[in-house]
Amino acid sequence: MKVLVVGNTSDPDSGYVGERLEQRGYLSNFLARDAADLAVPWLPVPRPDLLLLLGSPWSVHAPVDTAARDAECQLVRDAVQDDVPILGLCYGAQIIAAALGGRVTLAARPECGLAEVETTAPDLVPAGPWVSFHADAIEAPPHAQVLA
Repeated sequence: MKVLVVGNTSDPDSGYVGERLEQRGYLSNFLARDAADLAVPWLPVPRPDLLLLLGSPWSVHAPVDTAARDAECQLVRDAVQDDVPILGLCYGAQIIAAALGGRVTLAARPECGLAEVETTAPDLVPAGPWVSFHADAIEAPPHAQVLA
């Protein structure tokens, strides 16, 4: 099985998530969001079995590279259309929300430290506290099911 990992060239490490995917037999290909040739389709042929969007020091609501943000949003829409599962971490979650009609804004105040998390799916996302370090707020896209 193949996973396409999208991240910044300064931090291409998929961390524990990447390790777990490797343990489950996934082979990963890395695509740098800040060095991608935007004229070339991002999803390779054959399509990956999973799309993993990593975090970034960037923010969707104040884009460093508008063309890269828009191309990554299109990548998400293409993956959804092709039934490719997507996991977004931090900035990756912002990209998914923006691509599918949600909204990303500057949070009223940064969340740093342990945050209590309520969950509707404790088997998938246990209740907190969870470590939090961000200054952005994500409004889920219409029709999205928020799990925590």
